Amino acid sequence: MSFYQKFTKDVGIIGLTNLIVALRGLVILPVITKLLGVESYGIWTQLIVALSLLTLIATLGLPYTLVRFLAAETDKKEIQNGLWSVLTVVFGVALIIGLILLFFSSPVSQFFGGGKILVQILALTIIFECLNQVFLNVFRAFQQIKKYSCITIFQTLGEVGLVVAMILLGYGLLGAVLSLLIIRTIIFLILLNFIFGEIGIKVPNLSKTKKYLKFGLPIVASNISYWIIQSSDRYLIGFFLGTLFVGYYAPAYTLGTITILFIAPIAFLLPATLSHLFDQIRLMR
Repeated sequence: MSFYQKFTKDVGIIGLTNLIVALRGLVILPVITKLLGVESYGIWTQLIVALSLLTLIATLGLPYTLVRFLAAETDKKEIQNGLWSVLTVVFGVALIIGLILLFFSSPVSQFFGGGKILVQILALTIIFECLNQVFLNVFRAFQQIKKYSCITIFQTLGEVGLVVAMILLGYGLLGAVLSLLIIRTIIFLILLNFIFGEIGIKVPNLSKTKKYLKFGLPIVASNISYWIIQSSDRYLIGFFLGTLFVGYYAPAYTLGTITILFIAPIAFLLPATLSHLFDQIRLMR
């Protein structure tokens, strides 16, 4: 298969994956709103938005750094050192953020309008989400798109199924939020098994951490700016009008962003592809 054929095929796979991920919200939306109420959906939305923001901060742009520097790497020891160095730093930062959330869970829960236990579950979920982002970007770096898509689809379907089941069984919003933690823990164990089998484990020396952070930290500012544009409106509405109006607003916004699905696959694949080609050409000179 030629390079162009593989790239086109990967675009199609990622496009289908993104479509399935997008449908997740359309399934969860009616279940929560009909069975738990619009206000509960508003709380759910704010928790999901908080998860995305805190993950962007805790990862320090390092998962994307792996895509840049490991795409053309062939030395297994360098790959191991890069991966486990990044994972160590990300885990440390995510753990600190998680502990802060646990410590301030009471006032944070008042802001969200939900129970304290929801924030505590969110704190644990953030840690696993950050670790999973590091592992998933290893697949992205080496253009193992089928594995990436299978894991992503499994997480999406598992999350939808478990959330719906928890609500139907009467566990309410607590069960729905707990589902996020359960699924991400399962995904972490699956990814860890893949990584051990393909890359192996190595005690990192953190020698390239400064180089990685120099590349990754500016990405954090970019990601936060994008988050402010895309998601901060939920908090503004929640602050001034309450979580009930967030529940009314979020579904309409979600439907309006469906057009992003058409350009997202190319934007997802290009960084790893271009990094690989750039490093190959540089080595040939």
